[in-house]
Amino acid sequence: MADRLTQLQDTINQQAEHFCNSIGILQQYSTPSKFPGFDRSGSQTPQQQQNQEDYAMLFATLISRCAKDIDTLIESLPSEESSTELQVQSLRRLEAENKEAAEQLEEDKECSGASKKFEDEKLEILLDQDRCQTLTELEKTLQLEESTVSKCLKVLGMIQKQGHWVLYELKPRDVERRFLTCELLLQCRKEKRYGKVILLHDNARPHVAKPVKTYLEMFQWEVLPHPPYSLDIAPSDFPLFQSMVHGLADQGILMKNLKNGLILG
Repeated sequence: MADRLTQLQDTINQQAEHFCNSIGILQQYSTPSKFPGFDRSGSQTPQQQQNQEDYAMLFATLISRCAKDIDTLIESLPSEESSTELQVQSLRRLEAENKEAAEQLEEDKECSGASKKFEDEKLEILLDQDRCQTLTELEKTLQLEESTVSKCLKVLGMIQKQGHWVLYELKPRDVERRFLTCELLLQCRKEKRYGKVILLHDNARPHVAKPVKTYLEMFQWEVLPHPPYSLDIAPSDFPLFQSMVHGLADQGILMKNLKNGLILG
């Protein structure tokens, strides 16, 4: 009984605070009254009007909620006509309502967690396919807001470096894998390999899947070791340098001829 009265008194005090605060907010954002000889306009800006509407809605919600709590506390107080049986029934009803609300909250939490896990998995699949995708491209593909995609990337521990999404901090397993790759490359340089095909690629997850490995073993092709998703240039990119050299050489000749023509002219 004493606890209920204390709760009721606290709720009434809280309601009084809401009323006082709402009156203060209304006075702060209300349009000033015009007095004789006072020429200044008391018109409100759209921002002030918007703030006033937001605060009015907030305090209306708080006052309504407090009023409902007060009614509930008053109804729960024992009266002269109430019996022990009625009080037990009231407590059981409250327990059932609380249990139902808890189950609903748990269900909403599970649905939210499952949806979040699905988003993370889908984002991880997209990054496995192409680590060069921009945040805007990921946003359009996933049909999510940019802030949501950024949070998912943060959960996955990804950061963009040199146009690639990579792990912000390498795990001990990834560090060990990179050391092992360096040792294998040093060993490959010492061995003589005649008539062997060495396949060059970035060793991304889709390229090292079991069906791909099985297919390469049929041809007895060897894959050059390379840390997956490394910021270093992928082995498959090295053959492009020769083509770039030829292309730039032609450009150099053109620039030289153009420069000579300008000097002679």
